[in-house]
Amino acid sequence: MKNEEKLALYSVWVDTITATEQRRQQASSIYLSLISASGALLGIVQTIDPLFIVIPAIFICLIWYSSIQYFKTLSRAKFKVIADMENGWEIRPFEFEWNHVKNLQSKKPLLKIGLISLEMFPPIFIGLLGVVYTLYRLFSHVCSHGTL
Repeated sequence: MKNEEKLALYSVWVDTITATEQRRQQASSIYLSLISASGALLGIVQTIDPLFIVIPAIFICLIWYSSIQYFKTLSRAKFKVIADMENGWEIRPFEFEWNHVKNLQSKKPLLKIGLISLEMFPPIFIGLLGVVYTLYRLFSHVCSHGTL
């Protein structure tokens, strides 16, 4: 394969990483919008039992979390392909960038948290709140009536 063809393939592959990141951000925005709309619905319609909103929100959080995990795996694979493409090159931008990130992380431990870890916080937090509320409702019903 000629160098021009290699560079063109490399460029296309780098563009797929950007597209994947945009898809991940769009997916997270959709999930957050669904949960926000559910919360707004609770505030607007007083006759809805909150469990009819909370339980689907828990499932949305599970799907959201799984989606983030999928995109994380896909991104790692794409970066591995780029590292393989850069192998043997005199200049390896992604490898150099990764080395700089690791160097900065060693100096500033908070940078080790990572964007993906921060992104997983909302679905985990919202989902756990939903589970806690559901368990509270279940146990309060059992305690007050003695049965399910």
